[in-house]
Amino acid sequence: MPFKIALDDLTPNNLGVIEKINSVCLPVQFDHQWYKESLEENQGHLVKYAFFNELPVAAIKARVITKKGHASPSFVYIDSIAVLEAYRGYGIGKKLLDWLVEESKTRFIHKIQCHGWKESVDWYVKQGFTNEGEVKGYYEKQGLTGDDANAALLSLEF
Repeated sequence: MPFKIALDDLTPNNLGVIEKINSVCLPVQFDHQWYKESLEENQGHLVKYAFFNELPVAAIKARVITKKGHASPSFVYIDSIAVLEAYRGYGIGKKLLDWLVEESKTRFIHKIQCHGWKESVDWYVKQGFTNEGEVKGYYEKQGLTGDDANAALLSLEF
C-alpha cells in the first residue's frame, strides 16, 4: 500500500501536537514555554510537522543562531527532531532534515549543529553529519535531565 509523507507549518492550533510527539519520543521533557517560543517568527525558529497519510507522526524544531558580534547567522541548531516509533524507517526524519537543509541554504547558512544521545547521533552521521564527540554534562547545563550528549555537525555545500 503506498503512503504519503507531507510537511506542514506550526500554528497555535497544532502546538500541542509537537509537545505530544516529543514527550513520547524523547527522554527529556521541555516546558510549554519552550514550545510557545516556536511561534515567534522573528526569533528565527524553524519548525515543521510530518504527516504520514494525514496523521501527524513527527516534528522538527530548530533555530537560527547568530553569534555575538556577527551580522549574519552563524548556524542552525536542531533543538529536537522526533518520529513516533511505529513510523520510523519510512524516511520521515530524513524528509524533515532535508527540509531543514534546504531552508538553511535559502538563508545562506553553511552549518547545522545538534546534540543528542549516541543512538540519535549515529542516525545523524548516516545523514552526513560528523560526530564532534562527547559533551560531558550537556543536558544538566541546559537545565534538563539526561546523560552526556554527543555533538554533531553538518557542513552544507552550495
